[in-house]
Amino acid sequence: MLFYEPLFANPDKLSIRAKTVMMLLSREKAAGLLRMKNYVSARLFKDSAHRANAIMTPLVLVVRRFGKAAVPEEIASTHPGLLDQFA
Repeated sequence: MLFYEPLFANPDKLSIRAKTVMMLLSREKAAGLLRMKNYVSARLFKDSAHRANAIMTPLVLVVRRFGKAAVPEEIASTHPGLLDQFA
């Protein structure tokens, strides 16, 4: 249960538990978290806005912690233009 909290939280109002989980993740595990969220949920939506909403929270958290380079290419290609929202 603890490890699912960052997947569904508001990335701007994380609980202490969600912050802790994100700090415990290595770059590789964070990329794996993005892949899992994409495989299980985000890529299955027909509407691109729905796909973006499904992946946005973990994507924001991973980019904030590790930078855009931590996002797997398959995620970037499944959600074109989404990474452009980050400075």
